[in-house]
Amino acid sequence: METNLYLAAGAGNLARNHIQDLLVDADNSRRTRQARFARRSARKATRARRA
Repeated sequence: METNLYLAAGAGNLARNHIQDLLVDADNSRRTRQARFARRSARKATRARRA
């Protein structure tokens, strides 16, 4: 019986870590997308200023 409890606790920890990793990945991809967009708009702004 105790081993089942340990296994369940281990599975819960694995799931929590996995969810945490997914959240971090989603946050990172959103941040890189925002950074890419900011760079693109900055490039557009400099081009408009030059013209």
